[in-house]
Amino acid sequence: MLTHPVHWPGVKAVADPADVLWRGGVHYLLPPVAPRGAPEPATLEIALALAALARSAYPRDAEAIVATLLCRPDWAEAVPPASALLPPGGGPAAELRYGYLAAAYLQRHWEPLLRLYWRGPWTTLPDLYAEELGLPPPSDDPFTAHWNVLLLAERRRQESGCDFLSEYEKIVHHLEGQWRAEGRHPSAAMLTP
Repeated sequence: MLTHPVHWPGVKAVADPADVLWRGGVHYLLPPVAPRGAPEPATLEIALALAALARSAYPRDAEAIVATLLCRPDWAEAVPPASALLPPGGGPAAELRYGYLAAAYLQRHWEPLLRLYWRGPWTTLPDLYAEELGLPPPSDDPFTAHWNVLLLAERRRQESGCDFLSEYEKIVHHLEGQWRAEGRHPSAAMLTP
């Protein structure tokens, strides 16, 4: 896990990916620390952190991209600038795009569960990379949303040999466990008929 500040060549900003993740609400991937009271990170700081996670050699850092965007879909605006920081084509740029699309698909597939713990207005991740990656756009239809997760997981499995379906499901369940451990309870608004 990236736990040190990242300096990006040609960019006059510094990002601490662990700090950005913490402020984004992804705590289960980080070592236990005292709650941080820092203000909301700027879009450039988020973009730097996402780009650093995408180019990291640690698989948990790629997982952090998905988890961060599930926790903070309003940070989607930082993804194109993060992508622009990476070399075009495969590698880190593809990792960022796949991570973003995974978050968009998972958000729709797991929307009933995510909304149980959600606080504040719901923001749906827009479709940024489905066409570019040759995959269907995210869908609000429950069957299609599930199918899209399966298609993406299979594509990733074919490319890498890894079981991405299990990884994607673990991300959602880790977030649910984190929210329960933090004392979040299902929203009363979602439980009333």
